[in-house]
Amino acid sequence: MIAQDRGEALELEVVSVDTSTPGMLRLRLLTPTDHTGSVAAGDLQASIAGEPADATIQPAVADSMQVALVIDVSGSMRGEAIASARDSVADFVSLLPPSTEIAVISFGSTAEVVQGATLNRDPVLSAIDGLEAVGETSLYDGVLAAIQLPADAQRLPVVVLSDGGDTTSAASLDQVLDVVAASPHRIYGISLQTDESNPEALVSLAETSGGQVVAADSPAKIAELYATLAESLASEYEVTIPIDREGPATIALQLDDGAARFEWSGVVDLPEIEGHAAGLNVVAVEPATRVVPEPGLLAGPNLLGLGAGLVAAAFLALVVGWLGRSGSSNRPRRRRFESAGVKSRTLRFADLRRDTSQVVETAIRGTATDRLAAQLDSAGLKLRVGEMILINAGSTLAAGLLGLSTFGLAGLVAGIALGLSLPRLLVRFRCSRRAKAFERQLPDILVALANVMKVGYSMNRGLAAVAREAEEPAKSELNRAVVEARVGGDLVNALHGIAERMGSVDLGWVVDAISINITVGGELASLLERAAETVRSRATLRAQVAALTAEGRMSASVLLLLPPALTTFIAFSNPQYFDGIWAHPASYWLAGASAMMLVVGGLWIKKMVNAVG
Repeated sequence: MIAQDRGEALELEVVSVDTSTPGMLRLRLLTPTDHTGSVAAGDLQASIAGEPADATIQPAVADSMQVALVIDVSGSMRGEAIASARDSVADFVSLLPPSTEIAVISFGSTAEVVQGATLNRDPVLSAIDGLEAVGETSLYDGVLAAIQLPADAQRLPVVVLSDGGDTTSAASLDQVLDVVAASPHRIYGISLQTDESNPEALVSLAETSGGQVVAADSPAKIAELYATLAESLASEYEVTIPIDREGPATIALQLDDGAARFEWSGVVDLPEIEGHAAGLNVVAVEPATRVVPEPGLLAGPNLLGLGAGLVAAAFLALVVGWLGRSGSSNRPRRRRFESAGVKSRTLRFADLRRDTSQVVETAIRGTATDRLAAQLDSAGLKLRVGEMILINAGSTLAAGLLGLSTFGLAGLVAGIALGLSLPRLLVRFRCSRRAKAFERQLPDILVALANVMKVGYSMNRGLAAVAREAEEPAKSELNRAVVEARVGGDLVNALHGIAERMGSVDLGWVVDAISINITVGGELASLLERAAETVRSRATLRAQVAALTAEGRMSASVLLLLPPALTTFIAFSNPQYFDGIWAHPASYWLAGASAMMLVVGGLWIKKMVNAVG
């Protein structure tokens, strides 16, 4: 990319900006690939906020560097192209500083790390000499393999030689661009112009990383470009500019060597200059008298309690979101990233969660864990027992610490109780909601099953057909029964399993009727139709009873919640109302008796409502 037009300014590459020295701005820059020779002080001009600034430039000791050589070995590189590439890359290696680590990656039908990063040039040159052109072009996989190399160096350039567009990579361009944008690597591309060239993707990768692409119109041109790039990577300069201002300011650099002109500009937040305020004429001002208002309902400890409550609510929302997630939602993304050799932070966290849950399950075994596993299965949650125990432990710890910091010892006890019970209550709530949804679907499922059996379907095929059209949770439960039957299980036992997980008494009766019908014979479709009518009638009756008892249940809720809710509101809004109430010992007996009557009354009302239902 040799500049032909002196009026066109090319981009200057600044690799770091340092404002740690008071009154001084330091910038590290690389000489461009278009620049030839050394840089003199007169070649550089600098300005701060549009005003000229004195700048000094001198060679700097290069930071540690690891260069990844990514070379196209697809079939289109056969002949002169691959031979020229081998010779040019070998010359490029010899021009790099001895302290530079070099790795070699080839990409044809697949990407392969033929030589890991090393300071020893002999294995690098041997790997380059053994490259052969054959197969398709997996450009994206080659770039990903280079970025994934272990590296401790401060500068990580990736030099890519390619003559064509990607044809067979497992990763897409968008995925690779996301990884490149999040990595410290800079991509420098050499695009060999052929009939199969597609430089757009290589340009996108380079621009995203802050690098650049140069074009070679013939294999002989590759050697010249590699030599120019090696000189640029090996040359680094430090620019020092004195500063006398603070805050954000636009810094501009211009390098003009007579053959080409390069520019860079950027906004830098300049730090406060020490002693800058010492020369100002400061007038002493008496501090104003501050009037502190009386704390109200949302001030002082009350505001702290409100904030703690909001934090607790956010944490509980996070727990609910975790419980409601489907474990399969990340599988396609996981397969896609693992096929490209990329393991994101999310996937590492998932692996850590899995390993930790396995340790917990190994340490805690017994009837309680079996019951918890059955509850998670009934709730349709894609969670292991160990993961649920970890969630419970985390919620207990968070709620306990929050309660301790907000309300002291009483808050600690209440937080621990809340953290222990809330995740289990959420699981039970999901089980109950799922069971009620299944009960509503059961009559329609039985009717649909009877209809498909009338047209000649077997029981297994009929269940599979109904499962395809059903909605959740019936869809997943019926599919599970079908799969169990296909792998050799008994279909009746599989249906009984659905009845147990859903807590469906009606389905249990229906399955018993199906079992008897299979034993003694008869028309199963008619049996299912009659069972559907019975189940629908029972569901209608339960709905009518629920409607008739709704007022009583609502009254019970109001009566039970009103006393503690009113007491809490008065305690926060007007604490003086309860002054002196606990001075008499009888107050404790009265409070205990009131709590006991609330409990007894609640149980009594629940018994009455359940008796009617």
